[in-house]
Amino acid sequence: MSETNQGKRDECIEQTKKMIQALGLPIMGSYRPGEVCKILGISARTFFRMTNEYEPDPITGKPLKPETLDSFMTVGQKRVPISELADYLVRNNTYEKHHALI
Repeated sequence: MSETNQGKRDECIEQTKKMIQALGLPIMGSYRPGEVCKILGISARTFFRMTNEYEPDPITGKPLKPETLDSFMTVGQKRVPISELADYLVRNNTYEKHHALI
């Protein structure tokens, strides 16, 4: 990753942290489903659809569907890293700007 891209990613993670703090949640490395739902303003059903439909592009590693979330399992529970939340927010803001219907 170039220094410019890393700088933008770090800035986005910092903005995400501020958003999380504004919601009254602690800053952690990853978040449980209920916390992600609160952060993104989505339902539990939407969360599980977004994480179940996640599939990385075999070439780029980026999600095939920008509206999905990468997650990992701990003992019986999905978790989403804070870096993935930041990437999701950037991805979908950019996606909406480039693909919005006029």
